[in-house]
Amino acid sequence: MLQKIINLNAGSIDRGALKFMTLNLVSRITSAIAQVYAITIFLKHHNPETASVIILLIGYLSWLQLFEFGLSQTIQNKFNLKKLSLNHIISVTLIHYIVVIAVGIIVWKTNIASYLLLGNASNFTASDKANFSVGAGLLILTSSNLILHRILLIIRKGAQSNLLLFIQSIVIIISLFIYSHTNHISQLNSIIVYVIPQIATSIPVLIWLGLKVTKVAKKQNKKINIIELCRSSFGFFAVSALSSVLLGMDYFFLSRYADSNEIIAYHVTTRFFYISFIVYYAFLLHASKKIATIKSDNALNKLRKIKRNTIILGSISVIGVYLLILLINKLGYMHLISNKTEISDSLALASLIYFLVRVYCDTNLTITNNLSLKKKLIQTYTLQILVSGILMPFLIPFYGALGALVALTIAYLVGLTTQPKIQ
Repeated sequence: MLQKIINLNAGSIDRGALKFMTLNLVSRITSAIAQVYAITIFLKHHNPETASVIILLIGYLSWLQLFEFGLSQTIQNKFNLKKLSLNHIISVTLIHYIVVIAVGIIVWKTNIASYLLLGNASNFTASDKANFSVGAGLLILTSSNLILHRILLIIRKGAQSNLLLFIQSIVIIISLFIYSHTNHISQLNSIIVYVIPQIATSIPVLIWLGLKVTKVAKKQNKKINIIELCRSSFGFFAVSALSSVLLGMDYFFLSRYADSNEIIAYHVTTRFFYISFIVYYAFLLHASKKIATIKSDNALNKLRKIKRNTIILGSISVIGVYLLILLINKLGYMHLISNKTEISDSLALASLIYFLVRVYCDTNLTITNNLSLKKKLIQTYTLQILVSGILMPFLIPFYGALGALVALTIAYLVGLTTQPKIQ
């Protein structure tokens, strides 16, 4: 099938996208392995209630990374349109890192994250809430990683971006392995050992970028239009915020209406399907990175090929992960990962349907985002959030994790009605 896609697209952009996808696939599969391994360690050394706090924290990652402020897409679009230089982008990134450090400290000290995000307050101790706040503060710092990866992508250093992600994942796995064989197991230490490698491995890249700024600063005297940058970033931030709210709503309502075992089953299942997401999204991200406007039939046809091939790759990868889950369940190995928390066939099937729908929706939304059609994106995400917000409180209390997936599937299908026709 991959060879068929290569033959269908002789253009260099798709070949480059395929190469990037292959490298990205290796790094992100390693990332997925690190996540699954982390779940195994957490469930092995903590009871379900304690482990569920850590899993909820990881599940809220998309919300905590909202402090990226929409800068990733803004700098990509403005760089492609030659409105921002590399020097400007690096300067903005360094300032952003200083800002998120301050925000992370505030979140840690005020416990506001645990107050807003932990449901079933009676089930969580004061220690749970304090540790959750520490983790939230640390994960906010990782929002800068999104910008770092986007910078490496737009300056054609995709291999270095993949290498950074690969190193992060390997360091996480090694750290967790060493940690699991110590006598210092605790909820707080588990959070720190999982999050710190994601921050520490990005620091050398930040230093390298900082040094790059000092070398080219004297050659570029043009100043950044801060007002224009903020205005554009706010638009993408609004889109990103709505997208992240949608992605985190499942954990928000699960924390309020589901027990610890349901939360764990949901997280384990969706982490497996994350593997399918990274296959098609890596291809789509690279293939469409230079799309900022459609001005010719040739550009439109190229976009259609990208869309078609993404859907083919995505569907194959989703079905492949579903079959993998069934095989692992049948062989009895799933219990080794989930610490005897059952992953039912119905939950796996619901995940299959949901992620197949996601393939088509994610493709449309990414292309719409690259074309800066922010109003359409806001309409889509708002509608999806409303549908999810209405259905989840009714479905999750009765069906648990299965109810969350059904609600999300319906929300994404309804959202398709608002997507524009690209001409």
